[in-house]
Amino acid sequence: MGDRVRVHPEKCTMCLYCQLVCSLKNYGFFSPPKAMIKISRLGNEINIEFSSKCKGCLECIKWCFYGALKPKKGFA
Repeated sequence: MGDRVRVHPEKCTMCLYCQLVCSLKNYGFFSPPKAMIKISRLGNEINIEFSSKCKGCLECIKWCFYGALKPKKGFA
């Protein structure tokens, strides 16, 4: 369901708020490794991926203060 999200990795600061709120909403506690969104860096490149377990709740977008995650048209 990560297909509901437009990703702008160039705006990501790797604050990991998206991973924190994802794990909190889905598991009831903060655990970035359990999140259905994964943020990683290889050199200067930031990668944002959604697991197949993503439910498309868009909670990650609500907490992305830097504009790296935006809803796709029709999913706002």
